[in-house]
Amino acid sequence: MLVFIGKLLFITVSLGVGVYAMPARTIVLAPEPNQGIVIGGGSNKDALDIWIDQLEVKELDFNHEREKCIIDVNGKKSCGCMMFQYPTFDRFASQFGISTTTESYLDCLTQKKVAREMILENYGNWSHWYHSVIVRGLGKPPIGFGD
Repeated sequence: MLVFIGKLLFITVSLGVGVYAMPARTIVLAPEPNQGIVIGGGSNKDALDIWIDQLEVKELDFNHEREKCIIDVNGKKSCGCMMFQYPTFDRFASQFGISTTTESYLDCLTQKKVAREMILENYGNWSHWYHSVIVRGLGKPPIGFGD
C-alpha cells in the first residue's frame, strides 16, 4: 500500500509479524525478470526467507537505498540491502558458488541468497548482522535453519 506522510511517499510491507513502512525508494516493487521473490526456492517463503526480509528492513533502517553504500558502525564500507562489506560477501559468495561481480554484490536478491546460505551453513553466522539482530531487536533467525 502506498502512503503519503507529509510530502514523502512510503510503502507499507507486511512481513508476517507486523507491518512496516519504508520510503518508497528503498524497495523494488516487482522482481527482476526471470527471478522469483522467494529466496530459498519453491513457491512460498519459509520462516528463514521472512526473517531475511525483516533483516533487510533493519539493515536499511529507513535511511538507506538498497543499492547504496554507507560507512558502517565499524568504520568500513557496507553496501546493498543486507549491508555486506565486500570481503565478507566475496568470501561467502565464492564459497557457495555465487557470482562475486560488482553487479551481483549490489543486487539485493543475490545478497539475500548469500545471507540465507550463510545461516544454513552455520547458524552462528547471524552475528554478521549483530547490530540489527541484537541492538535493533530483530532477534535471531528461526530455529531449525542451519542450527
